[in-house]
Amino acid sequence: MNRGTLHRPTAFDAVNATILMLVGFICVVPVVHVFAQSFSSEGAILSGRVRLWPVEAQLLAYERGFSNAAMIRALLFTVYLTVMGTVINVIVTALGAYPLSKRDLVGRRVIWLLILFTMFFSGGLIPLYMVVRSLGLLDTVWALILPGAIGTFNLILMKTYFSGLPESLAESARLDGCSEIRILFQIIMPVSMPIIATLMLFYGVGHWGEYFQALIYIQNPDKYTLQLRLQQFLENGPTEVSSVVAGDLSDTPVEAMKAAAIVFVTAPVLVVFPFLQRYFVKGALIGSLKE
Repeated sequence: MNRGTLHRPTAFDAVNATILMLVGFICVVPVVHVFAQSFSSEGAILSGRVRLWPVEAQLLAYERGFSNAAMIRALLFTVYLTVMGTVINVIVTALGAYPLSKRDLVGRRVIWLLILFTMFFSGGLIPLYMVVRSLGLLDTVWALILPGAIGTFNLILMKTYFSGLPESLAESARLDGCSEIRILFQIIMPVSMPIIATLMLFYGVGHWGEYFQALIYIQNPDKYTLQLRLQQFLENGPTEVSSVVAGDLSDTPVEAMKAAAIVFVTAPVLVVFPFLQRYFVKGALIGSLKE
């Protein structure tokens, strides 16, 4: 490579890097602060002495928090919702994207315009609630999965990715007598792992952070999601604690338990995302540029 073509840092690069580091620091500080509170004593938190590291470190908040049966039920239900919902979302999105990626599909343009229309207009919250209620989905996990089974933006990404695959893959399979369903699941999807990993991340994070839909459709406390349970825990800390810890509550670190609950809910996403980041970047870029 010619030395003259190498990029030399400029003043703009230095300013840009400084600004990005400052923004990153601003984003990280609240997370570190909550993490430090979860390991600090109640007195240190109430006196405002906790900053970016634990003060009078202890694990009592986590010991009391993990004994909360309601939080454990919410965790198990949210894991179930996330796994099953993500699988269903990816499958139905692939079933919609595959035929739309075929240029010889009859009415393809009209169907595509109708799908794009949903990105800008919706029927509204009340009509959606009436549809969910009429289908008997209220207070079930399906109310949190089926209404948003296909995300239009995600469908666009997968359809664009499929359009960029060589048509010879499907043609050779058709000559061997494969059906379109078999071609999709045995040939197309195995070579589309970057976009599948991207959509799994999108859908999975959405289900893990499910709050508003659960607030509307779920009445049974045993089917509360983690986010809904966390909101109730943060608003009614002493009440929630009293249902878990019998007797004297004077030594119960309520504020530390609130911080521990936040860490408990957000930690899985923070742990998983770095491992999926390369698939996410690759899939999003390829899916948005190919066509």
